[in-house]
Amino acid sequence: MTRMIVGIIAGLGLAALVASGLEGIVATGVLCGYLFGASVGALGASWTHHVARVKPANVLQAHVVSFAFKFLGVLMGAFALAFVPAAAEIADWKSFILAYAAATMITLILGSLDISRALKQHASMPVPTEGETA
Repeated sequence: MTRMIVGIIAGLGLAALVASGLEGIVATGVLCGYLFGASVGALGASWTHHVARVKPANVLQAHVVSFAFKFLGVLMGAFALAFVPAAAEIADWKSFILAYAAATMITLILGSLDISRALKQHASMPVPTEGETA
């Protein structure tokens, strides 16, 4: 998971650099979107990584659930920023969506590399024979 954490921190620096060139609610939307997307993406990747270690047969199911939570996160965030006046004064919903998408892609790609490594380690473990315990 170290690769994903380094990628998230590097992406945060890039998001801060982009936000520094923007003004007001657009800059806040970039930072909010990136931080929320990285949080949801890291949570989903961590959950999928846990399932890969514990029960590798359910990795696809965990990956689909992770995607569903990412989708719900972007919908809830965008709707809140677009239709709640108090939230709309704080951050722009369009910049939120773009930064959210970038953050979730970073966590998806780098998290998947870590998950594939965990699955390879599990595949190389010896299978217990009948009468042996794992």
